[in-house]
Amino acid sequence: MLSFTRDKNIITTAIDGSDAVIVESFGVKPWKITLEGILVDLENHHYPGSKMRQLRELFEANTTFEVWDCDILADLGIEQVYFEKIKELKVLEDYQDTVKYQIKAESIKPVEFFI
Repeated sequence: MLSFTRDKNIITTAIDGSDAVIVESFGVKPWKITLEGILVDLENHHYPGSKMRQLRELFEANTTFEVWDCDILADLGIEQVYFEKIKELKVLEDYQDTVKYQIKAESIKPVEFFI
């Protein structure tokens, strides 16, 4: 499952002696993405160790990931993401073959420099 949040970058300046503010600059921050799912060993019904290792290796990669073929990401203008935090890894009670995970990611736009 995917969920998304996004804030704006807003710089305001208070006007002395007034309760009004001037908005000097604004834009949008990157999308914050929460990925939630389960890892299951459907064949042997044991702890899904190989899937856990794959998840760990994916998270530990020091890179961004290009995304494609996902309508909701395309609709939100998300082309690349990086993983920020593993928020939860939990073996489900009475289900040794199932691990619940929650990972936090952020969208990122490529930066181009011209010289």
